[in-house]
Amino acid sequence: MKKYLSIYTLLLCLLFAFSCDNDEADEPIDPEENPCGFADTISFSLDIVPLLETYCYFPGSANVCHADGGFAPGFYTSHAGVFEARTKIMQRAITIGDMPPTYSTEGPTSMTECDQEKLRLWLEDGAPNN
Repeated sequence: MKKYLSIYTLLLCLLFAFSCDNDEADEPIDPEENPCGFADTISFSLDIVPLLETYCYFPGSANVCHADGGFAPGFYTSHAGVFEARTKIMQRAITIGDMPPTYSTEGPTSMTECDQEKLRLWLEDGAPNN
């Protein structure tokens, strides 16, 4: 009987040992490290322009804000215009958080936390034209 118990214990230990050899591959990515799922590099053309179109000027609309012919100061339809206003954008959209304004009639009246974070990271990276 002791012989069978020893064999059973040995098999159980081997089974346990081999079933746990790749636990790290099954662990999910910690969402606190990158809760919004950003790429390593935030691109002006791929990431920031869509934010600007959504929150700052509205292509195809008669009611534009930060675009040529718009009623708000600053032209955010080009990298040069955004780069020139980068300090003000950081202050208003990120630090104060009052852009877009709550009284906006055309687009959203606030930015999502992930969009704010994406814009902040890009601005802190020097607002590259990439």
